[in-house]
Amino acid sequence: MSTTKRTGKCINFGNCPKADRNEMIELDFTEDFVCPECNSELEERGSTGGGGPKKGLIIGIIAAVVALGGGLSTYFLLSSDTSVKELTLSESKVALTVGDTRRLTYKVKPDGASAKGLVWNSSNNAVATVSEGTVTAIAAGEVRISLSSPDGKVSAQCAVTVSQPEMLPPGGNEPGGGEEVPPEGYDIAAALNAGHVTDNGNGTGTISTPYGNYQGDLKDSKANGNGTFQFFKSCRISRRDDRQREGASGDYLIGQFENNEVLQAKWYDREKNQKGTIMIGSSGIPAKP
Repeated sequence: MSTTKRTGKCINFGNCPKADRNEMIELDFTEDFVCPECNSELEERGSTGGGGPKKGLIIGIIAAVVALGGGLSTYFLLSSDTSVKELTLSESKVALTVGDTRRLTYKVKPDGASAKGLVWNSSNNAVATVSEGTVTAIAAGEVRISLSSPDGKVSAQCAVTVSQPEMLPPGGNEPGGGEEVPPEGYDIAAALNAGHVTDNGNGTGTISTPYGNYQGDLKDSKANGNGTFQFFKSCRISRRDDRQREGASGDYLIGQFENNEVLQAKWYDREKNQKGTIMIGSSGIPAKP
């Protein structure tokens, strides 16, 4: 009985979720043999029909060659190796500004190798983080984003340079000209309230302001939850801080926020040295050293 189905896998890794999940795809012989998700040509792994299913992935093939009349038999054992031998990222160098994101894709070799279990990693999460190939710039600096095979024997890297966005002086049209002095009582919360919100749609995002950028959890378009605030210029940390401390350009806070207010955070300078600890709380408890 003739076969009626074809089975294959998508190998458009990094661009197609079916490829990344190593998903088997079964199609009628009358259908185009392409991935229904990304429309890429499939790699055939077998077929099914009246004679019963055939295995899509060949674990081993034993071939026997018999020399007629000589009584000599020779056997060959061929096994398929689906491990990754080579990884390539879509970009080897990337320049970002604080708050930017960039999606990196990848390819594996040989064709048909399993992409299951690949590991993304950032050499410094304080500068940039990576999740499923999406790089998020956190603070100025340099970082290496890598993708490795599960056993760590094969990897690819992308060098990422993060810089602070160039800011305009007050009333000016060109960069430079000194730092704007914030109005009396102006603090991080006031800056974030007037900032530009970019919602990632998954409960996280960024808020961009002339005084700095927030990156982290969002709720109701405000900083709510865990996040990082990177100072672009001097700004008071909180109007409820009885010491009225100010963050300098390059400083950053990592901690908890509520409705754009800093609740508690660790305070670092541009060299990643800790300058202090902020403890305010939603009840307005004064900040402590």
